[in-house]
Amino acid sequence: MNKVDFFDYVSEDIMSFAEKEFKEHAFEQMGYEGNFLWCFVAKKDDKIIGVVSGKLLYGVLYIRDLVVASESRGKGLGLMLFRKALDYGKQKKCKFAYLETLSFQALDFYKRFGFEIDFERKGYDNGVSLYYLSKDL
Repeated sequence: MNKVDFFDYVSEDIMSFAEKEFKEHAFEQMGYEGNFLWCFVAKKDDKIIGVVSGKLLYGVLYIRDLVVASESRGKGLGLMLFRKALDYGKQKKCKFAYLETLSFQALDFYKRFGFEIDFERKGYDNGVSLYYLSKDL
C-alpha cells in the first residue's frame, strides 16, 4: 500500500514534480505543453511594490494574482500592471482572459476592465463569495 503524507506547505521539489507531470500529460493530450508562467513586477528603489502573474494556458490568459503593496495602492499601479497583463495576452493571441476574485477583493476593479461574472461560488466564511470572471481579448 502506498503511503500518503500531509504537509502544511508546498516545497519546491513538490512543485517541480507537479509541474513536470502536468506538462508531460498535457503534451501527451494536446501535442504541446500549453502552460507557461508569466509575471510583471513593479519596483521602487529595488523593493517590490506590485506584481501581476499568471499562466498562458492553451491559448488563454489566466491572471492568478494582482497584488500591490498597501503603501502604493490608489496611485494607478494596479491599473498599470493589469493593463500590462491584458496587453501581454493580446500579444500572445490569447482568445480570452480569466481570473478569480473574492467578494471583498477587487470585483468592481475587474468589471471596469470589461470582465463579466461567469460564476459565483457562495458558501465561504463570513458570507464571502468567489467570483469567476472572463473577458474576450
